[in-house]
Amino acid sequence: MLEKYKQLMYERIEKTISGWSDRKAVQENELFQFFESVKETAGTIGMEELSKEAEKNLAYLDEESDQLWKEDKWTQLTERIQNESAGGDLPSIHLETAAAIDSVPSQDVPTILIIDDDLEFVSSVKAVLKGNYFQVVTAVTGEKGLELFYEINPGVIVVSNTLPDGGGLPLLNQIISKAQKDLIPIVMVSSEGSTEHRIEAYELGALDFIGKPINPSVFVPFLRNRLMQRENILRHIQKDYLTGAYKKDALEPEMLDQLEKIKLGESARFSFALADLDFFYSVNQKRGHAHGDEVLRELVRLFLQMKKPEDKIFRSDGGEFAVVLPGKSAKEALAFLDQWREAFTQKCGVTFSAGLLSIAGKTSLLEGQITVQAKKALFHAKETGRSKTVLYEEEESESYMQGQLNLIVVDDDQIVRELLKHHFTKRREVNVQSMTIKTFEDGISFLESDWYRKDQQYMILIDRVMPKMNGLEVIKEVRERYGGKNILICLLVPRQGESEITQALAVGVDDFMMKPFNVQEVASKIDRMTERTFS
Repeated sequence: MLEKYKQLMYERIEKTISGWSDRKAVQENELFQFFESVKETAGTIGMEELSKEAEKNLAYLDEESDQLWKEDKWTQLTERIQNESAGGDLPSIHLETAAAIDSVPSQDVPTILIIDDDLEFVSSVKAVLKGNYFQVVTAVTGEKGLELFYEINPGVIVVSNTLPDGGGLPLLNQIISKAQKDLIPIVMVSSEGSTEHRIEAYELGALDFIGKPINPSVFVPFLRNRLMQRENILRHIQKDYLTGAYKKDALEPEMLDQLEKIKLGESARFSFALADLDFFYSVNQKRGHAHGDEVLRELVRLFLQMKKPEDKIFRSDGGEFAVVLPGKSAKEALAFLDQWREAFTQKCGVTFSAGLLSIAGKTSLLEGQITVQAKKALFHAKETGRSKTVLYEEEESESYMQGQLNLIVVDDDQIVRELLKHHFTKRREVNVQSMTIKTFEDGISFLESDWYRKDQQYMILIDRVMPKMNGLEVIKEVRERYGGKNILICLLVPRQGESEITQALAVGVDDFMMKPFNVQEVASKIDRMTERTFS
């Protein structure tokens, strides 16, 4: 599959350079955009040597300069690129590695959260970790880092000793305090490795302190060591620290046990539900994560107060919980969920939606199928008004409103557009929502198209650097025309783009992703952003 994109890269390089040869001179900013695009795209499709050569050339160029370069001068930069693109020494291992990373399901890959506005450091560490089968999530501000912390449950957090925004020490303390409760190792990094900085880090509660630059050959086994230690501890803990619900990895054994009891005739039925707080992301945004934590605790406390001894609750992710109700029929389970919701809403002023499945008699359903069907019923409850329970009925499931996510990619790089379109056309779903994907080669063609419907949901991936109209200009126009209620925007930025982060936030960017990236990384980002915002 990647060989196709490798060939497209060769053809694009040759076409561009051939076009330059017919001109008297080329502007410096055009050269910069070309080499930056080659660097990012080559890195995305696993052509690491070509990406490195393109990056070296950027050091000789100014993005803002319109100085003219004649052929005898610009060929000094393109000669090595052409040699690389001719296949000189691009080892196939890079392509194999990229394919292997993309094929690994995100939930099986250890996740490292990095909070630092030093994009050069973040990008280099990210490349090392991705090459060693870690999933990396990054934040350029402490506030965004805290938000992601609550969403993704990372295995390790790597954080700068000076948070890159106005949150300062209180925000750093909040991150460290939550990490300690969740038994997540905090690794503090700093360009200052003095004894005073180390003492300060340990007094704040960091488990480790590492000076920049890091040594990759030591850092990777170090992280694996910390992850292994955490897993060994968690293996002996059954319940979620925050809420007291069972952890989600205890759900599968419980479901298998209930199915086995039905098979052996020891039980006639059980009911299973997925309950998810409505607009929980807004609760956290408006009232703060500390209030959100209290809401979660109260939800579980009320369940434990109202349940029968055999009933169990499991925390799944964020504001979603799984409930197993042995012996309860669909009617009894519906009544219980309604009573639980009413008590919770009276207490907290927040509602939840639920998808319910009742299993009676011998069944061929597997544990995973039960969860998927309950998820579909839950999503139907969300789509038809929220604050309700939908009972999954096989004969009616085709009519369930599954919703649709419209993914839009705006990037002048044909290879990036085709790579993402191929992946998401094949995938077809995000969080049980159906998905469509459209691609545009520049911002003007996107804005002039008939793309928007106010009753639909959109996720836009947009490149920062494009001809005619740059990504920030496009985003500003989108926000002015359509607002932000049903539109999420992720800006694709090069590692040198840190100076524009503040400006991007000001025009309405929801999140960032650094180029180069792999497709699985994009998929995980979309999953997280849409689940937290559109639920």
